[in-house]
Amino acid sequence: MKFFILATLFGLSLAICSHKDCTSCASDSSCFWDNGAGECKWVLFQVLSARENIILQPLSCPASLPAFQYTDDFGRNTVFPFAMASNVDGVENVATCLTGNTKNAQVLKQYTVPCDMLGSNCSATLFYHPDANAVVLAFRGSKGTAQFVIEALDLLFKSSQTAPLYNGNVFKYFSNSIQLLWAAGLGNDLSAQIQSHPNSQLWVFGHSLGGALSTLAANAAVRSGIIAKDRVIVSTMGEPRTGDYTFASEVTENLPQAYRIVHYKDIVPKMALKVALSQTNAYHNNFEVWYNNDMSGPNFAVNDRADDGSGSNVDIIGDLDSHLNYFNTDMNSYGPGPCTQS
Repeated sequence: MKFFILATLFGLSLAICSHKDCTSCASDSSCFWDNGAGECKWVLFQVLSARENIILQPLSCPASLPAFQYTDDFGRNTVFPFAMASNVDGVENVATCLTGNTKNAQVLKQYTVPCDMLGSNCSATLFYHPDANAVVLAFRGSKGTAQFVIEALDLLFKSSQTAPLYNGNVFKYFSNSIQLLWAAGLGNDLSAQIQSHPNSQLWVFGHSLGGALSTLAANAAVRSGIIAKDRVIVSTMGEPRTGDYTFASEVTENLPQAYRIVHYKDIVPKMALKVALSQTNAYHNNFEVWYNNDMSGPNFAVNDRADDGSGSNVDIIGDLDSHLNYFNTDMNSYGPGPCTQS
C-alpha cells in the first residue's frame, strides 16, 4: 500500500512538474527546481531535498557570470578603500584615506543629509578615478548604534515602500535615504560627471547601509538613462536585503555586473530575515561573493544563485563581528588620522 501511494505521488509529480529547465520550473508555483538532482519536482516534495538545492523563484536559478569578473585584488584594493574613505567627513579628509589602487582618485564632492528621526546622517562621496577612467560613487555605512538599531527595526518589521527611483518595494530607511541624497544634488551631479567623461565606467561601492544605497543609486542611474548598464560595476560589502523580489529582479536586469561581498557569517546580509524559501518580500539580487573565511587571503566563491538556501545562506544564524571586519581589517579602526572610525 505504501509503495502504491509513493508511486502515485511520484507519478503526479512527473505529470505536474514536467519542466526541463530551472526558470520555467521555478515559475510554476506547483513546482520547485532541485538543483542537486537537476530536476523539476512537485512542491510538496521539498521535504525530501536538501535546503541548499531548492529553488522556488526564477531569479535564484543558476545564472551566467558577468563580463566583469570580480577579483580579490579589486575588492581588497579598490572597493574597500573607496568605501572606507566615504565614511570620513569632509572632502579634504576623504582624500587622505585613499590608498593603494585608489590614491590618484580625485574627490569631487560629498553629499550628507539627515536621514532618520534622530538626525543620523547618510552620506555619499563622488570621485573621478583617472587611472581607470571611472566615475566612482561610494556610500557611507551606518554610523553609531542608534542608526544601526533604527535600520534593524525597519528591517525587522519589513516596512517598505515604492518610489520613482526603482521598481518594486524597498525598505523605508533605504528608500527615504536615497531619495534625500538624490534630491540633494547627487543625481544631477552624477549625470554631469558621466557626460563629462563619456567613455567612462561608473563604479559604485558601499558597506552595510552604504551597500543598500549603492545598489539603489546604481539602479537609479541606469533606470533614468544616465548611463548604460554595461558600463556600471557595483560591489557592496555586508549589504542587507534592500527590497523585495520585484526590486531584486529589476536590479539584476539593470546591474548585470553587481557583486555582493559577504564575509563568513555576516549577520546583516541575512536581514531582513528570510525564514521560508518561498518568501519574496525581502530578496537579494545576483551575484554573491562569499568569503567563507577570515578574508586574510584571496579565497572566495561566487554564487550564481540570487537568494535561496545556497551560498552564505547555508548559515541561517549570523554574527556581527563578521560584519565589522572585512578584508581582515577592523573597520572601526581603519587607517591613519581622520580615516579611523569611532
